[in-house]
Amino acid sequence: MRTREIIKYAEPLISMKIATYNVNSIRRRLPIVLDWLAVHKPDVMCLQETKIQDQDFPVDAKIELCKESHLVPFKRTILGMN
Repeated sequence: MRTREIIKYAEPLISMKIATYNVNSIRRRLPIVLDWLAVHKPDVMCLQETKIQDQDFPVDAKIELCKESHLVPFKRTILGMN
């Protein structure tokens, strides 16, 4: 079978939209993030440098936009160093 024939009968690909943003303070940029999410609707959104403690993350805003959401805490570092 030729490659084109194989592709013709292959299962359709499942795509996933992953977005990442170096937000540099979620408090200041939350409206920008929420507007962008509403338009682009990624499957996964990764935010770096939120400059906020996990317990202070604006969970209410996050839950409104997502079917399912997870906050993954990371170890706090200074200049990327442990």
